[in-house]
Amino acid sequence: MIKQVFYYLLAFIIGTVICGLLGMVNDELGKFVGSLFISVYTLKAYYDCMNSTILRKRLVRNKKVKYKTLQEWIEGKYKGFYELENTIFAGEAKTDCLDNLKVIRNQILKLGKEKAKLLRAHLKVVDKNESYIEFLLKFITSMVMGIFLWGVKSLLFKETLSYGFEEVINLITYCFAIFIWISSIISNNLESCYKTRVLLEIIDTIEDDDYYLS
Repeated sequence: MIKQVFYYLLAFIIGTVICGLLGMVNDELGKFVGSLFISVYTLKAYYDCMNSTILRKRLVRNKKVKYKTLQEWIEGKYKGFYELENTIFAGEAKTDCLDNLKVIRNQILKLGKEKAKLLRAHLKVVDKNESYIEFLLKFITSMVMGIFLWGVKSLLFKETLSYGFEEVINLITYCFAIFIWISSIISNNLESCYKTRVLLEIIDTIEDDDYYLS
C-alpha cells in the first residue's frame, strides 16, 4: 500500500513537472497535456481503487474478539468467522476446479449437518450485506472521483483550450470512468463474492443423508 502511494506521488510530481515545462514553451500545449494527464492519472487511481481489496477489507472484519454476551456479539463488527473459514479452506489447492470444489464440500461435511446449516444462515446474511454495502461504497467513490475531476478541470482548464479539445478529453474520460464502474460491479459479483456464494451453493447441494455417510 505504501509502495503504491509512493508511485502515485512520484508519477504526479513527474507529470506536473513535464506539464509545467511544456507550458513554458507553449501555453496551449501545456494546458492540453496537463488536462490529458489529470484525466489519465485520475482514471488510473480510480481503476486501482475500484479493483483493489481496500474497500472489501473495510467490510469483512475477521478479527478475533471475545464478547461477554450474545447481544454484544450480534451487534459487534467482528463475528469470528475467520477460524471456521480457515478450517474449510485448509486443504491444498488442486489444479482442477471440480477437485477444489470437492475438497471444500468434504470440509463442509466434516462440520456436520447442524453447523453447516448454521454456517449457511450466516453466509446468506454476509452475502447480502457485503453486496449492498460494497455497491454503495463504490458508487460513493465514483461520485467523489467525478466531482473531484470536474472541480479540477473547471478550475484549471475551463475556457483555456481551443477547438473543443477539453470537451473531447472530458467526454472520453467520463466514458472510461463509467466503463470502469460497470466492470468493477460485475467483477464484484463474479469474483469478490465468489467465496461466500460458492459455499452457499455447495451447502445447498448436500443432502441430509450425506452428513451421516461422510
